[in-house]
Amino acid sequence: MPAIPDSKPTTTPAPPHKTTRVLFVLSLLVFLFYLASFVLFSNIYKHAVVGAIYELLSLPMLLLLVVVPVLSVIQLLTRKGGGWAYALAALVLIACSVALLLQNT
Repeated sequence: MPAIPDSKPTTTPAPPHKTTRVLFVLSLLVFLFYLASFVLFSNIYKHAVVGAIYELLSLPMLLLLVVVPVLSVIQLLTRKGGGWAYALAALVLIACSVALLLQNT
C-alpha cells in the first residue's frame, strides 16, 4: 500500500477568550437595564422599591457604560485569534444603550 502523504495540519480559530464573553454579558446587562428603565417602566419612581433598585444600580451601570467600550476596543486591538465577535457585539450593544439614553433625554 502506498503511504499517504502528510498534509498540512488544519488550524482552527482560537476560541473566544473569557474576557470578551464577560464584556459581552456586561454590555448586555447594561443594555437591558436601560431598555427596561425607559421602555417598561416609564415612571420609574412610581413604585418605591423599583425606584430604589434603579437608584442603587444606576451608578454601576453608568460606570460600565464607560468601562466596557474601552475594554472592548482594547480586546479588539490586541486579540489576534478568534473571539473578536464578542468584543464587537459588546461595542454594538453599548452604542445601542447610548442611543437609547440620548433618545430619551
